[in-house]
Amino acid sequence: MVKSVLVVEDEPNIVLSLGADAYLTKPFSTGEPTDRLKRVLGAGANG
Repeated sequence: MVKSVLVVEDEPNIVLSLGADAYLTKPFSTGEPTDRLKRVLGAGANG
């Protein structure tokens, strides 16, 4: 039997390689996702 183990350090790389734009670790301040969302929306409006 082969078991797969996800190493926590690899998780951001895996998530980003699957197409995510960003990866936030917990705990994060409420300002961090808000700032990232504003940057994404601003980039879409400019380009």
